Amino acid sequence: MSEGWIKLHRDIFTHWIFEDVEYFRAWLFIVGNAAFDDTKQKVGNKIVTVKRGEFVVSERRLCELFTWSKSKLRNFFDILISENMLKKEIINKKTKLIIVNYEVFQNQETKKEPEKNQETTEKEPRKDQEKTKKRAEKDQKETTKEECKEDKEINNISKEILPNPSPDKNKNTPYQEIVNLFNTTCTSLPKARELSAKRKEKIKVRFKEKPNLNFWSEIFKKVESSDFLCGRSGSWKCGFDWIFKNNENYIKIMEGNYDNKGTSEPAKSRGYPQYKLPDIYDPEQYIQTGDITQEEYERQLSELRKESEADRCKNA
Repeated sequence: MSEGWIKLHRDIFTHWIFEDVEYFRAWLFIVGNAAFDDTKQKVGNKIVTVKRGEFVVSERRLCELFTWSKSKLRNFFDILISENMLKKEIINKKTKLIIVNYEVFQNQETKKEPEKNQETTEKEPRKDQEKTKKRAEKDQKETTKEECKEDKEINNISKEILPNPSPDKNKNTPYQEIVNLFNTTCTSLPKARELSAKRKEKIKVRFKEKPNLNFWSEIFKKVESSDFLCGRSGSWKCGFDWIFKNNENYIKIMEGNYDNKGTSEPAKSRGYPQYKLPDIYDPEQYIQTGDITQEEYERQLSELRKESEADRCKNA
């Protein structure tokens, strides 16, 4: 780990990364371990030059430190890269992280100035106490002026160091439009009311994969027409976060895995009773605890649907 200290401006407390404890901790770790001066480092079987503001580390090591999966770590990198906070290169099977604008923010001027003032104060002769007192007052005034000047300089460059203080300014991701579209289309499901940092992160990743509001409108329509996803055929129903959880759920919806069998109408509009699944098929109780996989749950649910449909036809 690098020695010494790093500068941290108060603007970080209003930056979007501060809202996520895990991301904030990981970002400080990367900044704190970046090289303060150009140095040479052994990477694999080669000696490479690691420049100021760079950090060479393996993804496996970071996953162990942060207790993250590799996909979560890479997703974290993608977000930082898209926000122009980080660059990434592969060097001898390891990852080189390059902090954008590190040289501008972590300048060396303020590091030397306090040490110089301290040395000057310590060398003042004790016998001339009055002179020392006046000199100290003068130094204090000069230091205060210098700090005010430095604060202004930092404020001027803060926008470069912390680009896009809030992800809401990124017009490429229509967070609120997607939420409104879901709420007005999927009327059978609980409304999505809050736009938390984690929820924005998921929306941003999914929208990068499918950057088209018409596409997501069709996804929401298929969700609303599905008896299974809306809980009309059982005790479980999906939610907004489930749709955006990964890059598999919405693909299954798009491919028709959850469409009603034999008709496109939802059960509530077809005029016959809805069949409620027994508690043993509650995914909240079994899928999340690991007692049964989601694929096995869906297979058993499909068999139960066939049995229920057969019973309904007999009694008709």
